[in-house]
Amino acid sequence: RGWLTTRLAQLFGRSKVGWTLAVVVANLLFAVAHGYQNLTGVIEAGLDGLLFAGLYFATGRNLLAPMIAHGVQDTIDVLLIYTNTYPSPV
Repeated sequence: RGWLTTRLAQLFGRSKVGWTLAVVVANLLFAVAHGYQNLTGVIEAGLDGLLFAGLYFATGRNLLAPMIAHGVQDTIDVLLIYTNTYPSPV
């Protein structure tokens, strides 16, 4: 997602508007790609993407910060699934 966002920002111009469009487009693509997880997965992927993008910009475009956050989130998800305490979708 970081690579795609950067390429889209180059395409849209590296202004604030260009970066914002890049984040929105990349986020929509990744959210829709989670369609196999039904609407819950699409919404979660979309919200996570926005949070990770915010973290990316808040840390001075440090891609390592959202990568670590994503890894922590995935680890928690696996532990919740393994312990059978993962919340079921509505």
